[in-house]
Amino acid sequence: MRRLPILLALVSIACAAPPAAQAFDTQPHADITQDALTAEGASPGSAGIGAVTNWFVDYYTNPDKNPYSGHANALIGVTRLGIARESWPSSWVDAARKLHFDAESRAPGMPNLSSALGIEREWQRLMFLTRQRLAEASQRGDPLLVLAAIGTSLHAVQDFYSHSSWVEDPSSEPGRGGPGLAALGLGDAPTWFDVPRAARLGMPVYTGVRGVPRGHGNWRSDHNTSLRNGLNKDWAGRPRYRQAYLAAYFATRQWIRAARTWLGNDALWSRAMSMPVTGELEHDLRGAEQISAHSGHWMGGGEPCVPFSCGERTGKAGSVISLRNALADFHDRGPTRYRRAFNATIPTWRTYPTEPLDLPDPPSTRPEQASTRFVRLTIPRYEAIDLGDPVGGADVYMRTRIRGQASASTVINGEDDFSFGGDYAPFEWIRSVPAPYAASTPVTSMTVRIETGDRRFAGTDDDVYLRINARQRFSLDKRLYDDFERGDDDTYSVPIDAATRDGLTIGDIDRIAIEKSRDGAAGGWYLKGVTVTVNGRVIVSDRSINRWLEDSRRTWTPSRIVRDHRTSDVVPVWLQILDDDFGPNDTGDINQYDRRTTASIAYRLGTTVQARVTGGHELRGRLSMDNGDRARVTYRLETLRTSPPPAQVPPVTGPAPDLVITNLDTRFATVRNQGATAAGPFTVAVAGFGSARVAGLAPGASATVQFYAGAACGGDYRAVADAAQEVAESDEANNGRELLGVVC
Repeated sequence: MRRLPILLALVSIACAAPPAAQAFDTQPHADITQDALTAEGASPGSAGIGAVTNWFVDYYTNPDKNPYSGHANALIGVTRLGIARESWPSSWVDAARKLHFDAESRAPGMPNLSSALGIEREWQRLMFLTRQRLAEASQRGDPLLVLAAIGTSLHAVQDFYSHSSWVEDPSSEPGRGGPGLAALGLGDAPTWFDVPRAARLGMPVYTGVRGVPRGHGNWRSDHNTSLRNGLNKDWAGRPRYRQAYLAAYFATRQWIRAARTWLGNDALWSRAMSMPVTGELEHDLRGAEQISAHSGHWMGGGEPCVPFSCGERTGKAGSVISLRNALADFHDRGPTRYRRAFNATIPTWRTYPTEPLDLPDPPSTRPEQASTRFVRLTIPRYEAIDLGDPVGGADVYMRTRIRGQASASTVINGEDDFSFGGDYAPFEWIRSVPAPYAASTPVTSMTVRIETGDRRFAGTDDDVYLRINARQRFSLDKRLYDDFERGDDDTYSVPIDAATRDGLTIGDIDRIAIEKSRDGAAGGWYLKGVTVTVNGRVIVSDRSINRWLEDSRRTWTPSRIVRDHRTSDVVPVWLQILDDDFGPNDTGDINQYDRRTTASIAYRLGTTVQARVTGGHELRGRLSMDNGDRARVTYRLETLRTSPPPAQVPPVTGPAPDLVITNLDTRFATVRNQGATAAGPFTVAVAGFGSARVAGLAPGASATVQFYAGAACGGDYRAVADAAQEVAESDEANNGRELLGVVC
């Protein structure tokens, strides 16, 4: 009799999602945070803690549908099935909701995020509160509180680029579109602080809040082809997602660097950036991924559909049963030390200072943008083939690593062959790579040819291994096959999947050794020849060894091996495909060789590669060995670059341009070059209303520009010539003019 209440409760959980204050889906948040922290020198543990505390903001935002929060109704609480609930104070929930950048309400003291002026106030608030949290962490000498402050604040930092018009181009429709930063000469992915304050305050920037023609938007807004009715750029299926992602990545690095300065304690910073990976951290990271994926908020795909609950937010991702299990697994041990650190500080993030703030901008990301490239991996199609259950299609997801950094996809339920059309975009991951980049070539394949001598008692039933360094050796074996018998000539697939996942390179191979276990009943083994091939190239070949491996001499090594110390701009990429089940997940096979299931790829930067990998069992025995279920994956790899924001030019002495605003009204601004030399291209910005580009001005020349004012024209106007500080002037302090108290 409990089935119906539990089903109804699961329906309620399946519909759970943050209301208007959604963010990037949680996978981009996690990837951006870990990638940026790693680039700034953080250990894997520290990067993971930053990502987990970032995720807690989303998790605490929507407690009403969570049976463990203490905020859900009794029907939803049935799904706890005996696990004690928590009691989240309302202050936690309220503060978490205020850490989404478009989370404005009309409460007194909160900024109006429908204009650049209000957005500037919110940035000032975030800087002020982050400084406070870091000061408290420094006072306590607690590296975990440092990371909690960084991860928590980064959620709001990243949300701005996902849910504002910042990365959009101008639109002919009033109230829609953005500033068109690239056309203004400000770079492809500038952050808010990369643009001088006077310029950004004059731009048509807003978030998805009340008072603008479009709001936050849902998963299936305009069927994921347009931004007309939704600002959300929160997953790869939404327009301008890539621009938002790259800007958020650089903003994250900018914020981390600023946080180090705000902390002012390098010894504590070093401890914070050197935290280990613990079992508790792995538990939280797994919970963040599983809860997000099974609720449909990890990487697009839509929420799960159960009877009577399908709608425009419903898609192929997620599972109500798996979501219940993920929630139970996450809560069955109580809060970890990382969640306790978040809980201790989260209420303080809901503060809105009453006094005006004028904190300085963090330094520009121009150096980072000039020295960073990105690898973009997409999966436009998969074919499960033998992966899946006897009834129904496979529930497919993927795990990846790019330059050692791990991530996963959302789940696509019930689809054995999927090409990501319609509302669905290919699985996508973006990872940064420093420029210039040079590293040892990743190992993608490894085989060993073993020849046993043709003489009496030459064979063996003992175990045989290939060793490549002091730490790594691999078993040579074939299932249901009598290996290493007299006169045999067999080639073996070396089971290197785990090693390639962990970053095995050519440079790691510092020796080649064939090792035999202790002598069994048959005694020694007469080895005739060995040929080792790595990435299709023979690195050792000796077909005239002709010696016994026995007693205390059970290892053969070549007389000489030349180590490969060469480096190149080749990035390791690793792929795995799986079928989500209510227990151990089935592994798909996308490697042509026996004893291997994953794909290892050596991707050369600057190229575009599209290829297909299919599972197989080459070099098997009578049966395949540990191969999983055959599958096929099409992947695409390409390199992304950004044009960095311009360097800000300091004033100069001697003959130089000097730009001043000579006239300003509600539609036009006139700028004059009263200096002695010509001025190059520059931007005229009018705070809160718009900006316009001037191609240049000769000495004594003037130009009148029309700026975008939209429907509302009343209020205060402040125009700034050369707002992006592109022109080196003799006087940088006289570029502004104000028009106050306009009534239209």
